[in-house]
Amino acid sequence: MCLDYRLLDEYRKDGKERIRFSLKLDDTPLNMQRTEREKYALALEHFLSNNEVNDGNYSIDDIALKALNEDRHNRAEDTHNDYIQIYTKYIKPYFGNKHLAEIKVTDLKAWKNNLIESHQLSKSRFNKYYRTFNFIWNYALVNEMIDKNPLALVDKKSKQFSKSKSDSSQKYYSKDEVQRILEHATGWFKAFLTLSFNTGLRTGEALALQWGDVDFENNTITIQRSQRHGKLKETKTNIVNTVYMPSPVKEALQLHKQTAKSNLWVFPNEQTLQPYFESRPIVKTYLKPLLERLNIPYKTLYATRHSFASSVVENNMPITLAQKYLGHQKLSTTMDFYVKNGLMDVANIDKGIDRLFA
Repeated sequence: MCLDYRLLDEYRKDGKERIRFSLKLDDTPLNMQRTEREKYALALEHFLSNNEVNDGNYSIDDIALKALNEDRHNRAEDTHNDYIQIYTKYIKPYFGNKHLAEIKVTDLKAWKNNLIESHQLSKSRFNKYYRTFNFIWNYALVNEMIDKNPLALVDKKSKQFSKSKSDSSQKYYSKDEVQRILEHATGWFKAFLTLSFNTGLRTGEALALQWGDVDFENNTITIQRSQRHGKLKETKTNIVNTVYMPSPVKEALQLHKQTAKSNLWVFPNEQTLQPYFESRPIVKTYLKPLLERLNIPYKTLYATRHSFASSVVENNMPITLAQKYLGHQKLSTTMDFYVKNGLMDVANIDKGIDRLFA
């Protein structure tokens, strides 16, 4: 006999009281599977929507996945999966079964110090762990499960962060190095480097470029996909970005097209005529040998992006121009990119305010 609704019976947050309410769904196998699969999330949603009094007994595990899933459509799938993995490996073991009200600032500081010491984290990696945990705390704050976010009182600075293998100033090629590299590069790789240095495209975006994305008549390039981990996906920020095609790039691509082996992909693997699975074979076969011949210290293929940004800074071009080419949704992300990679010294910029009307 079919019922007009399913009844959901689930433990309340403290494990003692139970929440029982109607989902008002047909009693079908599909709805029963959904109820079983999402019963806690549905119970919690019902609990919050009815403005019941919160007694602070939610555990981190109770809300973590719901908090992380709330804005999952605003980020790339890889990024979201990384957040889930960070929670599972680096947050849940410490706090998963702890109630929100039990966790103190001192506990969070101990978590931070333990992570940095035991995993030798870099500053940028710890910031991602911090950001993941902060999503959960802010979710609890917005939904009135807590009165304040204790993680906000944990300083993200530490002298224990592992040092980068290379100084930040070495993350990009100098103007002279770029000129020498482009002068001696040949074939499709010359066109690839010319594009990368002059537009700042992510390596995966350049590898996923199709000839249909290149408009020689209107001098534009449309970035709408990326090759990551052997899979074609949307861009990292999930946006389609059309940028002006600099004249050196246009000339290089037109020359490359004359001998291109694929009518679809701009830079395919010449053996398979499909996009490269990853950038490693390009680095090994083309980039490193070229740098060795020129006696230029090796920097990653991704350093072409840093080089583009550093050139924009050196030429006093608007930061919004870099934002457009780098494909950042927010200008603050571009600023962070500059500072993190040593392309801009915020301290010197701040001092300039003292001379504003001097």
